[in-house]
Formats: sequence, C-alpha cells, structure tokens
Amino acid sequence: MPRSAIRHANVDRVCTLAEMADLFVQLANDDPPAEEQDRISRLMQIENRVAEGIFSVEDWWNLEHMSAPSGLNCPNCRSALYEIADKKLLRFRCRSGHGFTAESLLSGQAEAREAQLSSLFGALVEEASLAKRMQHGLAAKESAEVATGLASRADELSREATQVSEWLHALTNLVEPEPS
Repeated sequence: MPRSAIRHANVDRVCTLAEMADLFVQLANDDPPAEEQDRISRLMQIENRVAEGIFSVEDWWNLEHMSAPSGLNCPNCRSALYEIADKKLLRFRCRSGHGFTAESLLSGQAEAREAQLSSLFGALVEEASLAKRMQHGLAAKESAEVATGLASRADELSREATQVSEWLHALTNLVEPEPS
C-alpha cells in the first residue's frame, strides 16, 4: 500500500514506521509562513462561496490573482479556465464556477468532444435529409440543374456524416455506422 500511495499521489515525506512519530512532532511544530497561511485561508473562503453559488465579482478578481490562466476552456460552459495554485493537486476553475481536478477535466473534455461530434453528426444528417427532400420537391422538379445540385449536396453531406459516425464509433463505441 505505501508503494501504491507513492506512485499515485503527491507525497511530501517518506519514512519508516520507527521515524514516523518524530516526523509527526516535527510537522506539528512546523507552521507554514503566515502569508502562505493567509493566502490559503482566503482561497478556501472564496472557493467555499463559489461552491455555494454566492460568489461575487470581487471574489473572481481575487481568485484570478491567486491563479494563472491555463489556456484551456471549461468543457461545461467554454469560459476560460484558471489553474489554482495548489501544491498537492492540479486544479482548475472557470468564471462560471465550475471546478475540476486534472482528472475530472480530462474526463469532461472527453464528454464535451463526444457531445460535439454527436451534435455535428446530427446536423449533417438533418442537412442531408433536407437536401434530399428538396431534391424531390417542387423546386427540383422545375429544374434538373437544381435537382442535380441538391443530390450532389446530399451525397457529400452523407459522406461527411458517415465519417463523423466512424469517428464517434472509434472514439466512444456509441454510434453504429449507418447500414449501406
């Protein structure tokens, strides 16, 4: 179990069982610098208000000063994510209040990608269906050129939808390819 903890968590100290009591005494008497303690306390207060949904613009200004832009977007709302300065855990928070660990952010990004691909697939199928309806509708009956253009468009959209369906199937195993 200790080896597993060392491999899977950020570990500050490693010691033997015999050394552990002395280490606990040393750590109990080793207060963090006052300014660091104040920063942690302010950050916790802000994050508690965010979690309760009662945060203010001033909270966000303060949070932004205690964090750094990550260059990433929130998978839930697409607003900018800020990396929270935390020595133990890679964490992020967006301006809407969504919070993530690195692992939950990665999972959220995968879910967002899946949703976006599913939406794209649906949009392509809808557009292809409309083009086919129009191809067999009144406007197309009046002009062979219009009918040919609509058929070409429907075919291209169907090819694109098939490609997106294949991506979804390869990435998520959610969508079965359309029957030929």
